[in-house]
Amino acid sequence: DDFVTVQNSSGSQKFDLKCLSDILQRFMPDFFIGAFDSHQVPMSLKRIHRSVDRNLKYEVFSASASKALKNLPFISSILGADNLAEKERNISSISEFSSGIAFSDLHKLPTLEERISLIKATTASHSARNGLLRILRGPVSPSEMIHYLPYVDIFDTSFVDDLTSKGLALQLNPENNISCTEYLNLWDECHFDNFKAISESCDCLSCKKYT
Repeated sequence: DDFVTVQNSSGSQKFDLKCLSDILQRFMPDFFIGAFDSHQVPMSLKRIHRSVDRNLKYEVFSASASKALKNLPFISSILGADNLAEKERNISSISEFSSGIAFSDLHKLPTLEERISLIKATTASHSARNGLLRILRGPVSPSEMIHYLPYVDIFDTSFVDDLTSKGLALQLNPENNISCTEYLNLWDECHFDNFKAISESCDCLSCKKYT
């Protein structure tokens, strides 16, 4: 509720909303996404409810920080796990000054069908204000992005970061609208002496310049 512990070059340090406020004042970004209560899925309804309650407390901070920084735009984080009622409660209670919504836990749900169903229902609900920017956070593959396009405006780069950390290269198939993707394990020894392009049919910078 009050702080989390983070590791930095000086060791362990408490990180709370005041620390976040200090960072915003120093860097003055173009916008910021509100803090949220990270969690694992599945979890009990009681835990989901508490998570949304915390989110709404953080929402009050975001609105206050935004006002203190000359109405710096902010995006409201949306949780609720697999519970539509809690997701709608979260959205219906966001600040009137919010510029958008960021779904921060959908990627944790087990199936694509479940994720699509929830985001479709949530964004179509009466509680989702028109004109709000919609961001989907977390790793989403290109083949999944196609399904989200009617409901989402922006994706983050978590998927790319996740692939990179595993030594994988993404091979898109433009002929079928990237609905089928393949991954090349660059750490596999069979590629150590292979100096061909990652994908010979691709003309992106990586495939033209690197092997």
